[in-house]
Amino acid sequence: MEYYIAKKIATDYASKLSGGILSVVRNFVKTYEDKYARMFHVLEILNQHLDDYLIIKTFHEYPKIGADIDILVHDFNKAFKTLLRINFHVITYSNQKALLLSPWGPKVHLHRKVTWCDENVSFIDNKLIWMNPRIMTFDQVRFKIPNVNADFLIYLAHINFECFRITLSDMLLLYRLARKVDWNVLLEQTNKHHWERTFKNSIKLIDMLHHTFYPQPCPFAKWNLKHRGMDDLRRVSLPMAIPRQDMILGIVERKLVKWTILHRTLRSMQMLLLKAK
Repeated sequence: MEYYIAKKIATDYASKLSGGILSVVRNFVKTYEDKYARMFHVLEILNQHLDDYLIIKTFHEYPKIGADIDILVHDFNKAFKTLLRINFHVITYSNQKALLLSPWGPKVHLHRKVTWCDENVSFIDNKLIWMNPRIMTFDQVRFKIPNVNADFLIYLAHINFECFRITLSDMLLLYRLARKVDWNVLLEQTNKHHWERTFKNSIKLIDMLHHTFYPQPCPFAKWNLKHRGMDDLRRVSLPMAIPRQDMILGIVERKLVKWTILHRTLRSMQMLLLKAK
């Protein structure tokens, strides 16, 4: 998001900035453009060597530099071996995903399935994720991303079960997708995968944020909600942490309590061992 904002300032408001500030902004943009070019070069390499893949959690419909490029593949083992053959280096590896460093800098997060927390748990039907992918062209590079229903669910599940916060870029993307999704499909999926209440609480939160920041029309008008913004603007700060009660509900609803306790215990033991060295 900072790259996008800086580029808009350098392009549209250059005449209103002093020379020193404009130089700083342009240097910032140049640094990110170099990263951006390397990222799209990696996408070109992936297009050349991988049979079929989807970009997930990465494309926001505006210039954005993420921490890595998340891709979902049909044949995880074959894709993993292919990336090793073209000199990608393994950073982390598990049964469901691998993080690799490309020779050009950007990292690629390779996924066998879309999941968070316990890798054996599902949040969305794999068939839905691969159904009718959208073909995107960005900086002359073509790639596939999931259909709008799957994309909306992936981002919302990632917010609730991985990062536990909502950013400005996530919020804006969800607003755009919300105008195109089939709510019946989303509710059926979240009910099937045991996070429907968590999903509904998230809709309530991002609807409240919409009414806090923007006038109508609201993309959630069909939902039976209060459709009003937050009364205390001091609570409004992005990134915004998911309310603690919603996080607890999500863990309980998705039956992740045992995994969470074990995971936190192992993390605590690791920290204690590191401090003891």
